[in-house]
Amino acid sequence: MLVNELLGRLGFTDLPGWVSDPRSALWTIVLLHVWTFGAPMVIFLAGLRQIPAQYYEAAAVDGAARWTRFVHITLPLLTPIIFFNLVLQTINAFQSFTQAFVVSGGTGGPSDSTLFYTLYLYQRGFGDFDMGYASAMGWVLLLIVAAFTAVNFALSRRWVSTMTDSGPLRLITRVTRHLVLIAVAIVMIYPLLWMIASALRPSDEIFHVPGLLPPGGEVGNYVKGWTALRRPFSTYLLNSTLLVIGCVIGNLVSCALTAYAFARMRFWGRQVCFAVMLGTIMLPVHVVIVPQYILFSQTGWVNTMVPLVLPKFLATDAFFVFLMVQFIRGIPRELDEAARIDGCGHVRIFSRIILPLMTPALATTAVFTTIWLWNDFFASLIYLTSPDKFTVPLALRAFLDAEGSSEWGPMFAMSVLSLLPMFLVFLVGQRFLVRGIATTGLR
Repeated sequence: MLVNELLGRLGFTDLPGWVSDPRSALWTIVLLHVWTFGAPMVIFLAGLRQIPAQYYEAAAVDGAARWTRFVHITLPLLTPIIFFNLVLQTINAFQSFTQAFVVSGGTGGPSDSTLFYTLYLYQRGFGDFDMGYASAMGWVLLLIVAAFTAVNFALSRRWVSTMTDSGPLRLITRVTRHLVLIAVAIVMIYPLLWMIASALRPSDEIFHVPGLLPPGGEVGNYVKGWTALRRPFSTYLLNSTLLVIGCVIGNLVSCALTAYAFARMRFWGRQVCFAVMLGTIMLPVHVVIVPQYILFSQTGWVNTMVPLVLPKFLATDAFFVFLMVQFIRGIPRELDEAARIDGCGHVRIFSRIILPLMTPALATTAVFTTIWLWNDFFASLIYLTSPDKFTVPLALRAFLDAEGSSEWGPMFAMSVLSLLPMFLVFLVGQRFLVRGIATTGLR
């Protein structure tokens, strides 16, 4: 509605309903998915930090402009990072669920235009309770993802290390570059700013005023949104906070211990176990969600936080294990040997030497775990059924059910409140994020 309002002011007519028209609903979901670019950007920033500054200085001495340096130095050296992000985003795209579920109400409409594979798996497994069929769909999804990953690896040999041979590109002026960057930044941040402004508007004006300055402060949206559901919104904030704290503790303890074992201890089958662990990075969550649900259902843990927290204490997040392994491998072994001469075993070496030096990696794990779990929708939707146990994403989704499609102001107000904890976490931990990914130990 907001996009149509903007285009209508520019003279466009007969515009479609972006999520209600089968011709545009799928592409709307694609745009929503593309807009979530935070994690890939952090990984790219970490890759940029690893490029030696001497390369740019030498190119500048030879008279190379900034664009030339970007094309012939930055891009070739970033190709491994580009490939890594390409693989991860391909896997994430196949697991896309939340946007389609929220936009279509879980039906995949209109006319099945947003019925993604994962949404259909959810309908069969947790709507029709045909667990066998859903489990088979999960394994088929694994084969599809593995095939696309293999294709990416095969094609990567042609471009990951050969981009230095690309021809010269047309130079653009500094002013044009800055204008393009500013325009892209505005497009990316406008929805967030518009949501903050809309939280202060009456509900009937939200989709008719595309500006960012509200005519008046409608703080009543915050008051109404706080008590709109069965429980005060503080209940859902507390539930998400407890979930995040448990998962952060679990990831820090289990991933750090597992990473130390892989990086410093020698045991039979270590390389095989490490390879299997890395392979689980490309394992879609929908492959294991059905057997996990059956297991937790038989133990009576469904509708509790246990299915969401317990796996974190078993080092199931392979990305964080790999991150910590690489970090520990960068710590000089001479420190371990000196401690071993003084009579220290693995426990004291880990707790007295390795763990204090792992602060950037631990902080990175904590921040990413907090952000990912705070925004997690799929797992909470599967395991939490009682409204008093809902997390923030489920509460915001239930907001539409409770208030109807016309009461958007209170929902936007609660969305703004739910962003504040993540904003504070990012402010506190942002200085560790890039360093935790980019560094591999002491230098």
